[in-house]
Amino acid sequence: MVGSKTLSSPATGPTIRVLQFIFATHGLPELMVSDNGSAFTSQEFGNFMKGKGIVHITTAPYHPSSNGLAERAVQTFKAAMKRMENEQETLETKLDEFRFWYRITPHATTGEAPAVILMERR
Repeated sequence: MVGSKTLSSPATGPTIRVLQFIFATHGLPELMVSDNGSAFTSQEFGNFMKGKGIVHITTAPYHPSSNGLAERAVQTFKAAMKRMENEQETLETKLDEFRFWYRITPHATTGEAPAVILMERR
């Protein structure tokens, strides 16, 4: 789920549509790192990345040293969802709450919150 966008399946087409939504909001990245899921290794996805001028790198699945940042993000997300499991909120509300706190919390490496770095807002 991205904002009000829900990923209907892990296929290439829906993945591209969600990325287009993200890029329309935040602009194009120079680099995208993903796993070797079929949505990311298809020719259609390769053409999409190339057409946008984005360098796309894939990492080995189940290889934590090559995908450490993503693994840490997943751990952080799972821990937050577990802390909220007894709350009576909808999943969408819980996701919004997680995104809010994650984006305003200063990062240990940069000392800045992601919202400040990306949007220059607190």
